[in-house]
Amino acid sequence: MFPVTRRISPSEFCNLSRPLFFNEFEQQDCSEYLIHILNSLITHEQLPVLNAEQQNSSDHPSDPQTASETQPSCSNSSPPDDALPSSSSSGASNNKRSTKSFVDELFKSVLGTNIHCSGCQSVSVSSSNFHELLVTIPESRKDNVCVQSLIDAYCSSELLTGSAMYNCNVCNGPQLAVRVNLFLSTPKYLIVVMNNFKYDKRLQVQKIFVGSIHCNNEVTLPTWIPMEKTYQLYAAVIHESPFAQTGHYYTLAKDDTEWYLFNDDNVTQVNENYLQSLDSCCTPYLLFYKRTDIEDTYKPSIEDVPLKFRRLLHKRSKTPKV
Repeated sequence: MFPVTRRISPSEFCNLSRPLFFNEFEQQDCSEYLIHILNSLITHEQLPVLNAEQQNSSDHPSDPQTASETQPSCSNSSPPDDALPSSSSSGASNNKRSTKSFVDELFKSVLGTNIHCSGCQSVSVSSSNFHELLVTIPESRKDNVCVQSLIDAYCSSELLTGSAMYNCNVCNGPQLAVRVNLFLSTPKYLIVVMNNFKYDKRLQVQKIFVGSIHCNNEVTLPTWIPMEKTYQLYAAVIHESPFAQTGHYYTLAKDDTEWYLFNDDNVTQVNENYLQSLDSCCTPYLLFYKRTDIEDTYKPSIEDVPLKFRRLLHKRSKTPKV
């Protein structure tokens, strides 16, 4: 029996994980690709419970409406924790999985939104789950943009007026209101997506913000409980082009205390300030942060990997086919 390898080449990974709507030899959005991978993992984790529920439904027929309520979710918002199974770090046992997804365990955030109506003074409270934080660079900001200021702007109070007025159920109509976003729970690993696109009507293309973007080595997330969580930067995906439809991606990542540049099949060590001195045509697109109060104790097991990847791993390891 040969040991099971846990390595897949980048080309093999891309071939197995590429979305069907991605055309070869065309520029693709790496954020969409990341979301697709996370959703694929979530779908894979749901299968054992969904199969068990379907089996249970066939053994014990129930109301068709009730039976149709449980469906796989590939959207960016995660199902409730009690509906989303995952494998334990020690591997699956007897095909049983715990009730928490390892994707959620690592990346899930819960954002709380309060909307205060100025008409009746009522407060609407809601929450949403997501795995990546999308922040927008304002068109009025031409330079000296920093990631922390974008996060703060995302969570600051916003006056809903004009076409964005709040449709209040109590007042039965649109009203001026104040909306506030704050985190109810924070992820262990924070993914920040920089929305820096602007449509150029003259050229009819999506252009990218060109200017200085400071990628803070540390950022904090505002929470409802006055206890901000601090994160440290450990990786970034850079897009090299003034246009969204063309260009080249490369990655900067930290290993212990050293930073490395991954550019296709070339890997070079770089200065820790490299990210702060990018060329004007190079803009940070995906930023990866780790919360400072956690340790690297959780590691997904081989059972958390979709079957097509496990088959490749076993084939390369010369072990019996899964």
